[in-house]
Amino acid sequence: MNCLRFWELARDLLRLPTAAYHEHFVVGAIREFVAGREFGYQEDRYGNIRLSYQGLKGDTVPTLVATAHLDHPALGWVSTIAKHEHAFERLGRLPIERILGAPVRIYNTNSGPVEYVRASVFGEIDDDKLDIGVRVDHGQPTELVGPGSFAIWDLPEPQRRGFRIHAGACDDLAGVAVGLCWLEQLSLQRCRESAMLLLTRAEEIGFGGMLAAAKGETLDPCLSYVNIECSSTLSGATLGEGPVIRVGDRRSVFDSGVAGALAHIADCCRADIDGFRFQRKLMDSGTCEATVLQHAGYATGAVALPLGNYHNLGRGKLQREVIDARDAEMLVDLLTALTTHDSGINGARKRADDSLTQLLEGYHRESEPRLLQSVPRPL
Repeated sequence: MNCLRFWELARDLLRLPTAAYHEHFVVGAIREFVAGREFGYQEDRYGNIRLSYQGLKGDTVPTLVATAHLDHPALGWVSTIAKHEHAFERLGRLPIERILGAPVRIYNTNSGPVEYVRASVFGEIDDDKLDIGVRVDHGQPTELVGPGSFAIWDLPEPQRRGFRIHAGACDDLAGVAVGLCWLEQLSLQRCRESAMLLLTRAEEIGFGGMLAAAKGETLDPCLSYVNIECSSTLSGATLGEGPVIRVGDRRSVFDSGVAGALAHIADCCRADIDGFRFQRKLMDSGTCEATVLQHAGYATGAVALPLGNYHNLGRGKLQREVIDARDAEMLVDLLTALTTHDSGINGARKRADDSLTQLLEGYHRESEPRLLQSVPRPL
């Protein structure tokens, strides 16, 4: 496994609070990551980030574009009800019965990621059940609560126990960390091919950043895209058994050519890298950004880290999400191998297609004579 820095990088990201429309602290960390590295950095008008690695061939057109999102389900400040009580909107799929009474930390994008106020959810405050009430704990300062504030669950700090990583927002900050490690690995290997990482905002409230990118003029429809997600183990994937090549989600089935290229390269990795393994699943517990790109006409595949306690929904209470570091390291290996393939992802697609063609033609050559010899005669 090549990416020795995954946990170090992931830990730094997973410590940061984030929410849809409030990704500021994670964006700041990515800017720091890029500083001093020879990666291109661009932001579109919506705040989506494009990081690029230019390969030694000098070609600015990336062989592969990977994507991940910067937010996680949380709460966003709407208004003040009383001195210590505030209305917050739910930014993501959050079952109300699971969050009533939950302790939260309130941050403000106008301050720093280490400053926060402790509070708790006390109930619904409107008939549409869109907003909930948050009460600041007794003795806590109230200056941080107001415009720019958002709240995350008050959970323990990220921790690695053996191979397992426990953190409040693996989905999708661990995916972001995989993408950053992938670009760094390409740079360390002095890869000839170019690559791009697209990091989007506000995925948890309906794919806001990705829809804006897909409908804009910043993405090349001639390229191939691979979405990096953390996806619930309820769909059948197993922690520690390798990254998942995701053939679809709840809403759609992804590009067969990209999926075939991923599977072909994964087979090569399994032969070349000791201990490498992967899984291939539909993963239909939810819908991911690959569906947005696929629906917009971009050739898109997807990979996923199996995720425990999806969206913090643990047994009976909110808990940290869980991934396996080995899955993440093997996913970096897979994306790196896909990028460095001798003729890129298009070559991998052709190899996969040629292999299937040979298999089917072999079956046909074997069965055709026997079919002709054994045609049932009329009774």
